Amino acid sequence: AEYQVPCLDLVSEFVNKLEIVTGVAPARVPGLYLMVQDRHFRFCDAMKYVLNHDDGTCPEEWWKADALLLGVSRVGKTPLSVFLGTLGYKVANCPVLP
Repeated sequence: AEYQVPCLDLVSEFVNKLEIVTGVAPARVPGLYLMVQDRHFRFCDAMKYVLNHDDGTCPEEWWKADALLLGVSRVGKTPLSVFLGTLGYKVANCPVLP
């Protein structure tokens, strides 16, 4: 009020109407977007790692993995690796040869 700068709040009216339509109240947590964004980037990094370290590839980078799955062929190492990757874990897998 001291500087007489005009101000128009365009967001509050939209958020209020969105709350009425959806029945979901805003979280009102500062930085929530950044927390969600951080989780998304962890997911992307984990999935990239899983896909690049499937079936025994890049053993020189296994030290970066959260888990290393070892097993004989056809026991489901890759699907389990991908599932764990969706949870944000960097997983490598390697077949054990007889």
